[in-house]
Amino acid sequence: SLATGGHAIFAFNQFEGGALFRSLDSGQSWEPIGDPNWVSNGGDNLFASDSIVCFQPGYVLRSTDNGVTWTVPDSSVTCSLPFLQFHSYLFANGRGGFYRSTDRGGTWSKLNSFPSSSSVTSLVALDSMIFVGVHGGAIYFSVDTGLHWSKANQANLDTGWVSLEVNNKKLYATTSSSGPFFS
Repeated sequence: SLATGGHAIFAFNQFEGGALFRSLDSGQSWEPIGDPNWVSNGGDNLFASDSIVCFQPGYVLRSTDNGVTWTVPDSSVTCSLPFLQFHSYLFANGRGGFYRSTDRGGTWSKLNSFPSSSSVTSLVALDSMIFVGVHGGAIYFSVDTGLHWSKANQANLDTGWVSLEVNNKKLYATTSSSGPFFS
């Protein structure tokens, strides 16, 4: 996974025991950053801008100093994958719900308006819409950065997981036992 923020590039290498690296010279040289105990646990999803957010199995880590120090901003955001960056917003699974950050991972709010208690299995954005696939075959969408949600499919596609992907302005879906479908 790669992410850029400010003048830095961040890369996670899941091989070689797992490590998070930073380059401050456009990729000419790299240095390991972070705590090797959490990096080896699979922090392979990164978001960077004026802060770096590393989505670990079980929690979210955030750094505002290019990876020198790390904090856990909200322990309720457990962040089992997936996560989504949509403009300046971040979306992630959390303990007992689905969460959104409006400040690049500094604080997180549970989206009480999200209509499903099922686990989120897929998150994608298409134009100004966010689509969420959930376990049980439903797909939901939001046109207002997650404040309100509507169900996209009348009947559930499956009883298992839903995987979503966007390509050429089309939304594709597949499930644990059927598909692909597209809109």
